[in-house]
Amino acid sequence: MRSVADDLDLREVRAFVAVVDAGSFLEAAQRLALSQPAISQQVQRVEASLGVPLLVRDRGGCRPTPAGAAFLPHARRLLQAGERARHALVHDRLSLGASTNIGVYHLPGLLAGWSEPDVVERLDLHVWPHAPLLDALTAGQIDLALTEWWDGRPGFVARAWHREPIVAIVGPQHRLAAAKSVSFERLFSEPLVGGEPGTGTATLLRQAFDGRFVMPPVRHVFGSTEGVKRAVAAGLGVSLVLASSCRDEVASGALRAIRLRDGPLHKTFHLVAPADAPPDRRTDALWARLCGPVRARATPGRLRR
Repeated sequence: MRSVADDLDLREVRAFVAVVDAGSFLEAAQRLALSQPAISQQVQRVEASLGVPLLVRDRGGCRPTPAGAAFLPHARRLLQAGERARHALVHDRLSLGASTNIGVYHLPGLLAGWSEPDVVERLDLHVWPHAPLLDALTAGQIDLALTEWWDGRPGFVARAWHREPIVAIVGPQHRLAAAKSVSFERLFSEPLVGGEPGTGTATLLRQAFDGRFVMPPVRHVFGSTEGVKRAVAAGLGVSLVLASSCRDEVASGALRAIRLRDGPLHKTFHLVAPADAPPDRRTDALWARLCGPVRARATPGRLRR
């Protein structure tokens, strides 16, 4: 059975995107060094493949129809994936994505001093917030991902490579600063400072609470761990962060890390790859770097379940 994807041609998809970006068929033709009739024919073929009109012309030029607007982000991802595939084949590159916290607090040390420098030289690194990272992996924009948590979506193989403790942090002048441990209930009686959404921390906490009490709403949202640390140090509230993210501030006295009395919390980091990824030496080398050569030799060619 043929699918829509069987009938899509990247040249035709590129023509559609060019018309949307340029606002006219004439300008799109000039940008792509094609004739205007050729651009029109390519857009018509995309519309025929999808079975819906994608563009409408008016006095202001061309604009996408509702269906065209819905297709546009997918069209851009198709072009990006095609370009990335061409670049990987021509330049023998591997694209590695990492969530923000892993990219900032773990990846530099992970790559530093690697005994196979040619592997590092051929890695294209991308650090994204967690939700866009998963979107990029699903869309084929990256080959591998280092994730702060994994949701088990089908079509991918995920292997745990690190368990990271989570600690409570408060400012040095906070009323809890002298405490050696703190319960969830006591901690969350204070204003809660939140960071990047979508990192799985709230899900982890709900599992830890096990219905004992409801997690309070976040009072202040700063969008990143660095923002959270600055807000907590300034006395705006308390937070939970990865232990690796606050070591420098705790050592300098800018923050106080407190053990969680209700039991330790950990996040499990994963290395994730498409299940149908072909064998690749650099993937094996990265696996060996993360989990050790014995495990890497036990999984030749690719990551396996």
